[in-house]
Amino acid sequence: MLGKVVNYDEVNELGYIEGYDETMYFFHQINVKKNEKLKNGDIVSFSYLLEENEDQLPYAINIEKEIVKKRSKPYKELYEILNYIPEHEKEKISKQFLKNIKDNMDTNYEYEVTHFEDFENQEMLDETRALLAIVYRDYLASPEEKDEIIKKEKAEFETVEKEKQKKYNPDDIFKDRQTIDERALVEIKTEKWYEKVINFFKKILKK
Repeated sequence: MLGKVVNYDEVNELGYIEGYDETMYFFHQINVKKNEKLKNGDIVSFSYLLEENEDQLPYAINIEKEIVKKRSKPYKELYEILNYIPEHEKEKISKQFLKNIKDNMDTNYEYEVTHFEDFENQEMLDETRALLAIVYRDYLASPEEKDEIIKKEKAEFETVEKEKQKKYNPDDIFKDRQTIDERALVEIKTEKWYEKVINFFKKILKK
């Protein structure tokens, strides 16, 4: 996901990211890769965790300062793939999200969707696979599937968090945060449910 840093508190090293999907994400400096210092207006790429409590903002992790062009090839691949899904499915995706994909993709990069019935054999960048998984989870999955995915991600996160306890002390890291549970730096793992994403696109892709 791409977004822009807003309302960053340099003293407490926490702030918000305005995502290209029109969603606001909370973040803490501890989850910025290479501990790069951020400032308002910086463009970043990031993963995130959804909260079970709807009153809490999604939590951004794996944050990295971004040169938009770096993500342009995956965006081009995603753009071309989404061009082959039925219109009634495409309408479920945020218009702003689709606009940002188009605006930030590398138009000089040639990419062709050739595997429709065997979409698992479609060649694409790993970042494109991650983007497809996010599109499926946030826009195309049924409410039941989305809940299942969120529960699996939360369970995976909690498992990794326990392994990180010796290295990160959440009491110190998140002492300034009262609305979101204490956490450590982890990756969102999508591979366990990515097969569902592949099967979904196999069913809906049209030549």
